[in-house]
This record gives sequence, structure tokens and C-alpha cells, in this order.
Amino acid sequence: MHSIGTTFLLTTVVVIVVLGVTAAYPTDYDNIDPEKVLNNERLYKRYFNCLMRKGKCTPDAKFLRRKLPSTLATACSKCSQKLKNDILKVLGLFIQKKRSDYKKLAALYDPQGFYRKKF
Repeated sequence: MHSIGTTFLLTTVVVIVVLGVTAAYPTDYDNIDPEKVLNNERLYKRYFNCLMRKGKCTPDAKFLRRKLPSTLATACSKCSQKLKNDILKVLGLFIQKKRSDYKKLAALYDPQGFYRKKF
């Protein structure tokens, strides 16, 4: 079983990866179905590899990689309610289908467990 902090950290990462959220987290992304993107292996891997610094980044993915630490640090305070709901929706699917990626992102973006402890 994962702690609430771990769950929040990794769910936030997934939703940001899946939705390609911008700096202010506008509602422009609210109509994207995160399950469809998460199930599109090619698209998912491009974002994931960029975040892991293991592949070329699209401009959106590179921007996302720069913004991810501040998003985690502020507990997604700029997220729309729709985005927060999507975080919960995607969590189960991500853990079920991408458990290995879940652990890798946590190791890279929260190696000391700071964000997990914060929540």
C-alpha cells in the first residue's frame, strides 16, 4: 500500500505527463482524456523518457520537465478542479499498468521522500 504522499507525488507526475500542463495549468487541457493518452504507449513513452532525461523532448515535454518540481512543491495549487479530479482518476490505472515507471519517477523527482513527507 502506498502512502498518501507517495500517491499524490506520483499521481501529479502522471497527470502532468499525460495532460502536458502549462505554467498556470489552464483549463485548455480539461477536455483531454488522460486514460487515452496513458494507453497510447508511443506518446506516453516520449513524455516519460523526457522526464527521465533519457530521450529527446518535444517543446511541451521539455517545458513540463522544467515545471514539474515547482508543481510538486506547491501541491498542485494552480491546478483546476478538473485536473485534480483527473489525478484521482489516473492514479489507479497508472499504478496498475506502469508500476515500474511510477517507482522511477519517484526516485528521480523525490529521492529523499520530501514531497511524500509533506503530504
